[in-house]
Amino acid sequence: MIGRHAEEARDAVDEFLDHAVMATASRVRIVHGHGMGVLRKIIQEAAQQPSARGEILPRAAAERDGAGATIVKLRE
Repeated sequence: MIGRHAEEARDAVDEFLDHAVMATASRVRIVHGHGMGVLRKIIQEAAQQPSARGEILPRAAAERDGAGATIVKLRE
């Protein structure tokens, strides 16, 4: 998601999560970078929508992008 504008990122995350659910993935890692936190917020909001697919797990481990990535555990 790095370098995307907010609306573009929101649409891309929705599509990505839909594909991940259809592929029966149990969790996904979405890299958004550090920046001002706008993309992180959009990704977390998209993943927690009632129609959405999962829950946000604690931040990625420091060796795996730390606060620059969000891990989403997908619902079954």
